[in-house]
Amino acid sequence: QVLMFQNSAPFERSVVNCYPLEQRGRLKALRRLSQISAVRVSSFIYLSQYSANLIDPIVNEKRRPYSVVPLGNDPHFYRREQHLARTFCESRGIRRPFLLCVSQLYRYKNLVELVEGYAGAGAAASYDLVIVGAACDPGYKEDIEAAAKRCGVGKSVWLLGHVERGDLPM
Repeated sequence: QVLMFQNSAPFERSVVNCYPLEQRGRLKALRRLSQISAVRVSSFIYLSQYSANLIDPIVNEKRRPYSVVPLGNDPHFYRREQHLARTFCESRGIRRPFLLCVSQLYRYKNLVELVEGYAGAGAAASYDLVIVGAACDPGYKEDIEAAAKRCGVGKSVWLLGHVERGDLPM
């Protein structure tokens, strides 16, 4: 049996501590369940060396082998005709060049920090910031919107919510 870790959030204390109290319990439970599951496996798969360095010492007391298998790139995302991307954006009111972030809205994704960095870099003068992804953490979308407003880039940050996979290649 092989155990694959897709989410390092339960193993990052700083990430766990940024969640409201009721959600911290969920992450702590995920961490504990991972540790219990790890007892029975013969090896592990991590999506990055960072995750392997963080998680392996916690779950792999017997020093069993592990592999790092990064996520791949889907060629589908390279075949989008430019006029289709323009139509998609214009249908949502986006008319300027933009920076795209595709990520579900979880606190551990640091999207508030992304908005702050975008504002601090002065990118709003030339580019909009388009964030695509479902709001998964209660109240986090509002935190991102508040950060954009606080940083003075509220009109340049677009939170599009869930977008169908076929519309993503822009």
